[in-house]
This record gives sequence, C-alpha cells and structure tokens, in this order.
Amino acid sequence: MPITISIFNSSISLIFIALCFTESLFAGAWTQRKDHYYFRLSGFSFNSRAIFDKNGNRVDLTDNGRFTDIGAYAYLEYGLSDVVTFVGSVPYKRLRFRNESSTMPLNRKGIGWGDVYLGLRYLLSDKGPVTSLQAAFKLSTGYQTDTTALSLAPPLGDGQNDFELRALIGQSILRHTAYYNLDIGYRARSKTPVDEIPFAFEAGLGLGKAALLIGQIYGVRALSGAEAVTIKTQSQTSLNPVEDYVKAHAQVILHVVKGMDVAFIYENLLAGRNTAAGRSIGVALALFSVH
Repeated sequence: MPITISIFNSSISLIFIALCFTESLFAGAWTQRKDHYYFRLSGFSFNSRAIFDKNGNRVDLTDNGRFTDIGAYAYLEYGLSDVVTFVGSVPYKRLRFRNESSTMPLNRKGIGWGDVYLGLRYLLSDKGPVTSLQAAFKLSTGYQTDTTALSLAPPLGDGQNDFELRALIGQSILRHTAYYNLDIGYRARSKTPVDEIPFAFEAGLGLGKAALLIGQIYGVRALSGAEAVTIKTQSQTSLNPVEDYVKAHAQVILHVVKGMDVAFIYENLLAGRNTAAGRSIGVALALFSVH
C-alpha cells in the first residue's frame, strides 16, 4: 500500500472518537415520571482541520485536509415508571473528508445512520441530591468501517457494540434557579481500542422564565490494556492505542411555550489523544411533558 494512502487512512481513523457521542445527553440524574416524555431533535455541524496526536499535540491535517460532519440527532426519554426511564438516541450523518494533495487529492463522502444508543435510567433517590444509575448499549447499525473498502470515505462510526454503566448525581440550587449534575461511568468496548471512563460536569442557570444557560465539561479517559484488565478480567490485555478527549459545551435554551424549547449550541474540543480537533455548532428543538 502506498505511504500516502496509509497516512490518509490514519487521519480518517482518528475521526472515530469524535463521531461516537457528538450529541451529548444532558438529562442528568433526573428521571421522567410514568408516561411522561422528553424528545429532542438536534442538528450539528462539526469541522476539523487538525488532530490531536498520540502525545496530545495538535497537528494540522496534511495537504490542507478538512473533515466535516453534518448530522441530525433524535433523542428520547420516556418514563416507564416513576423510577425507570427509557433513554434512546440515533443520528443520521453526512460526513466529508477532502484535501488539496497534488498527487492524490481526495473528496470523499459518507451518508447514513450512525450508532444507536439505548438505555435505562433508574432513580435511586430524590431526597437531597438526586442520584441514579444508567445502563446503556451503543449499537452499530451495520455500516462499513474499512476505509479501503470505502475508498477512503469517512466511516459513520467505529463499528463497535459497547456497554456502559454511569452513576449520576444532580441537585437544584439557589432556590431552584440553578442546578448541577455530575456523572462518571465505565464503558466496556467490544473491540479495540481499550475500555473507557466517560465523565461530565454540568451546571445550569435560569435566566428568568425565558431561558436557561448551560455549561458543561465532558469527555472520555481511555484505559490502557493493563488498566482495563484490572477491571475487566477477559481480553484487552495488550497496550492498545489510547483515544481520549475533553470537550467544552455551552448552550442557551429558550422557553418558547409550555412543553417546547429551542436551544443554540456551541462545542469545542479542548484536548485529546488520537482524536480529531475541531468545533461544533448546533440548534435543537425539544418537546416534553409539562409536569
């Protein structure tokens, strides 16, 4: 295989981690009451001209390369009971990778359904801080992942079926005009790279009755093979490539009418290893039951 193709394959494969959970789930520790729902349809545009290499250094894509991800995300919460909430999300993506190489210019596109996220959130306590557990699967929709078979077009995801368990803690503060939410978990992956520790800290501040301002720092810390095997006693015993990231997220939510919100979103990837570097902008419409 020519060395130029190997370089392009490496650059495209580093986009994987940015595709997995671009639409962060912001419901926090709270659950829906029985038969109540929260539905959100989001549109995002992610642009990248660089990657964070294995040492965490930001490196520009060669030959003025550029990666874009334009996607729509449907997210649903539904109260199966007062303490158990179904959580689901599915994206539809349009990906593009192009460069201005004098020897092998590329302009490749990929379109289709990304990974499906399905889970249950169980309310442990709503006395004081709200605490809950969330168990979920991320399931591949059968898309192609081999970049050679794709003619170097970006794949729609990493093709893995992963399981994660998260602990969530949230609380309203300042006389219910603000809140915070913390979560941390463990993500067991069906293939390489290694298992991961997802984490997030989120805070929200009400701007009167008209709007809500939300800020969040979230990301993934990838475990080395040696670390993973201490938690998961089977497989993942070799030192696989580390892929991790930290993102800053901000959104303004406007309360349009009862049961309907509109959100404007900005997100920036602050740091990482073996992952794409870039920014996202988005807009979302939410419909929900009024308690």
